[in-house]
Amino acid sequence: AYVENPFRYSWGDSNFTIPNWDRLVVYQLHIGTFAGYNDPAGSTAFPSGYRDVGNRAAHLAQLGVNAVQVCPWVEFPGDLSAGYNPITQWAPEWKYGTPDDLKFMIDKLHQNGIAVLLDLVWNHFSSTDNFLWNYDGTQIYFDTPSVETPWGSQANFGIPAVADYFAHSSLYWFQEFHVDGYRMDAT
Repeated sequence: AYVENPFRYSWGDSNFTIPNWDRLVVYQLHIGTFAGYNDPAGSTAFPSGYRDVGNRAAHLAQLGVNAVQVCPWVEFPGDLSAGYNPITQWAPEWKYGTPDDLKFMIDKLHQNGIAVLLDLVWNHFSSTDNFLWNYDGTQIYFDTPSVETPWGSQANFGIPAVADYFAHSSLYWFQEFHVDGYRMDAT
């Protein structure tokens, strides 16, 4: 486990304002496959990372993009995934870089007039690495009896502590990482 200093990164996006919602030109972006083979800005390691995207923000702006809907970047099992099998709602995927690298990406997108919309997966966790299942020896996070979605067990939002877990993670991404909005997966 790593402990990060949330105040270390110096943001440069104070002049950014979100474009009007009816004027958004949204580009769906998967961080791990965004840059690489035949990339006009040069090849990157595979999978590409937060800094690779940030370093290409001007190219997105030149295309007319003013918002990116980013596939989930929360930690997932293994090193390669579309991100729709989260194991937490709080940690940026380590394979893409550090939390400061993620802040760099968002900062560069903002500096180029591009809003950042995070694709949230709140309806299930990874079926292979569900660390909330019996987290503290009890089963409060998921419905009992288990309610299965096509992707895994459904969270029990009827319990205030469970609803708070998700709501506070949303605030975390807004406050700590300057995310501008969300897309909710499989609601």
